Amino acid sequence: MPALHEVIVVDDASTDGTAEAVRAYAAAHPERRVRLEVRATDHGLTKSIAHGVRVATGELVVWMDCDLSMPAAVIPRLLAGIDEGYDIAVGSRFVRGGSFKRDTAGTEDSALAVGLSRLMNYGVQFLLDHRFKDYTSGFVAVKRAIVLDLGLRGDYGEYFIDLMFRAIRAGYLVLEIPYVCLPRLHGTSKTGTNLRQYLRRGRGYATTALRLRLAALLGRERPRRAFPAVEAAVEPGAAVVREMREDDTTLVAGLHHRLLFDTLNSRLGVHFLDRLYAALLADPAARCWVAESGGRVVAFISVTSDLHRTQARVQRAVPLRERAFAAAHVALNPRDLRAYASHLALLVYCGLRFGRPYATILTLGVSPAMWGSGLAGELVARAARHLASAGIPVLHVDTTADNARAAAFYVKAGFARVGAVAGNVVFRRASAAPATS
Repeated sequence: MPALHEVIVVDDASTDGTAEAVRAYAAAHPERRVRLEVRATDHGLTKSIAHGVRVATGELVVWMDCDLSMPAAVIPRLLAGIDEGYDIAVGSRFVRGGSFKRDTAGTEDSALAVGLSRLMNYGVQFLLDHRFKDYTSGFVAVKRAIVLDLGLRGDYGEYFIDLMFRAIRAGYLVLEIPYVCLPRLHGTSKTGTNLRQYLRRGRGYATTALRLRLAALLGRERPRRAFPAVEAAVEPGAAVVREMREDDTTLVAGLHHRLLFDTLNSRLGVHFLDRLYAALLADPAARCWVAESGGRVVAFISVTSDLHRTQARVQRAVPLRERAFAAAHVALNPRDLRAYASHLALLVYCGLRFGRPYATILTLGVSPAMWGSGLAGELVARAARHLASAGIPVLHVDTTADNARAAAFYVKAGFARVGAVAGNVVFRRASAAPATS
């Protein structure tokens, strides 16, 4: 993870004593490299953030509000996301593990204000892209060059809606890291304190979202990724395989999304994959493993002893709101509708042809930096040994008929082709058979 290089406090000519407090702290702790930037004219949140990015000297920048509603303890996780190969890591209140001001009693935030803020964010998701969840976050770690390339546009929270939608369209990799937004203990939010103010702010958010959506539909403003994607470096050394933990799910979901980007679940978004892996960890029939090298997750595998039961449990674990978004996405995309129909056909086929319970590998992915290391074979062998120890004699796996690379690997790992349906090919091997790399 990158080391802290400097702390810049941008004071937009406030009258609350911020500048004096920062000057005193910087003088008392010169080793902390705290720098004050006072803007006396041309005020505004977006302009203040843009100024801070311009004067920063590091390659990565993190910005956040100074009211402590965004916990600084989350910053290392944001930077870890960048270290994993993402261009932008966003502190998100609307993904699994995050929340938005749960308890407002005794604070300056009302339950009405919290509810309206949630509603505004859901509305922007609906208008833009539901695969990204927190369009009004404003808590982010990002490569400085990307911000300078795309620029910041819009007033107050509108800038973040605009920035994230354009960054995603340009092809930059975005990861949402959950955090719990803390209630404000002092002062009042500039978003609003009553229904009229929130409606006015919401109108600005909706106008921004509609403008972006219209521009996308008309083919205007087609941003292009200005910097090539770089796979995060993996330190040399053998990978260590271990069972997946709860705190692995977000980064595993992100790695899955990058490696298996052309699958239906990946097109539903990283947050959707995160929920799926969390559900698998909670399912007694399923097991998951990851491989680490140099402190990074470089591979993963998940397996179940009963596909149909696991499928039902995973579906129940996804909130109704997310299932509705996913259903709308599938219904509006012919390609994904065909993929979903193919998946249903596969479930029916496997149940009728091979009976139940049906043991199968659910997901398998290895970072390109580890290709040829034998790691995929090791993960398959680990899953097979687990099933054999549970008294399950055979292990299945499926892939699409056009995925020749995967098919060749499974044959090499001791699988034999045993069936095909709706563009999918099914393989099987004895769970106790040794896998080769």
